[in-house]
Amino acid sequence: MSLDEELGDVAIHQDRLIHTDAFLGMLRAIGLGVAEAQIVHRDLTLRLFGFVLLMDHRQDQGQSVMEHTPVPPLWLRAHPDLAVPHLREAVAAAPLMTVDEAFEHVMHGVIVVVRDLLAAAGERHIDVADRVEVLRSAGSGACGRSAGITSRPPVG
Repeated sequence: MSLDEELGDVAIHQDRLIHTDAFLGMLRAIGLGVAEAQIVHRDLTLRLFGFVLLMDHRQDQGQSVMEHTPVPPLWLRAHPDLAVPHLREAVAAAPLMTVDEAFEHVMHGVIVVVRDLLAAAGERHIDVADRVEVLRSAGSGACGRSAGITSRPPVG
C-alpha cells in the first residue's frame, strides 16, 4: 500500500474489499458484534501499518531493524550522568527478538484484544482456544501481505 499518494475510489483493488469483508466475517463468526469487529479491524490495521513502516520496510531497505532501540545509543552517551536507568537497560539489551518474533508479538496483541472483547461481551459458547487458532490462521500471511498490506506501491 502506498502511503505517499492519494488514491481515488477506482484505484482501490477489489481484493482489499474482499479481504476486509472476510476478516470482518471471521470476527463475527467467532462471536464479536459489528462494533467490536470494527474495533479489532482498526487495531489490526494500525498494528500492521506500524509494523510495515517501522520494521518490514526498513528491513527491505537493508537496515538492521532489530538493532533499533527506544532512543539512539548516541543520545545516552551524550548524557552520561543522566539518571535514566530503565532506558539504559533497554538500550543495552537490544536486540531482544527477531523480526519474525516481533511480528508474532504484534499478532498476539490482536488476539488479546479479541479475547478481551469476547470476555466483555460474555461470549462463552465457543472455546477461546479455538477462536485464537482461527485468528492465528487468518494472520499468518507474511507481515500482512496476504491482506493486501505492503510497504511497496501496488503494481499495475
